[in-house]
Amino acid sequence: MPLNVSVFTVDELRAATDDFDDSRLIGAGGCSLVFRGTLASGEVVAVKRWVAGTDAQLSLTELMNELYTLGSIAHPNLLPVLGFVCQPPELMLVTLHMARGSLHDALHGGSAAAAGLDAAWRLSFLSGLARAIQALHAKNFVHRDVKGANVLIGDDGRAVLADAGVARRLIADADAAAAATGTRVIGTDGYLDPEYQHTSTLTYKSDV
Repeated sequence: MPLNVSVFTVDELRAATDDFDDSRLIGAGGCSLVFRGTLASGEVVAVKRWVAGTDAQLSLTELMNELYTLGSIAHPNLLPVLGFVCQPPELMLVTLHMARGSLHDALHGGSAAAAGLDAAWRLSFLSGLARAIQALHAKNFVHRDVKGANVLIGDDGRAVLADAGVARRLIADADAAAAATGTRVIGTDGYLDPEYQHTSTLTYKSDV
């Protein structure tokens, strides 16, 4: 079950993002946009808003996945969920804002973005990412979309795994590492586990 998260109103998040102004836009996915917001308390957050007109059931499923994965596990390498809006057609997720952006941004944003990403940092960062994946697997979740754009950089340089909209929970098994299930292949081309892509068999190994 989700941890103690807040239920926001649409008006609260409109105010926090200046009515979802383009100047607040910090990211975009297949069916959602992410805005930087400032709550009435002064806390800076990220607001993921599913785009109206997309598959309503799919959007709701993604929101629920986020809440029941990232929203149910407290871990320093998983993006904390602060709250949500579920007032169809308005669906939103509120998380901490990671001002340093994603690993993808750092690797592809030029020399300035990559400054300080030395070998020691990379080893520490990858260790943190491994711990994030391990924390999900310990609760029988498979992320299914681990990629640079979904791995954020914390203020202290740690890895923070985000975007669990397509995560899936495997059936608990006496040997959890061997748990597997047939499922429709979901993920990002170029990052998909080839075995999962070809057999539609999802296992914990699919994340690594």
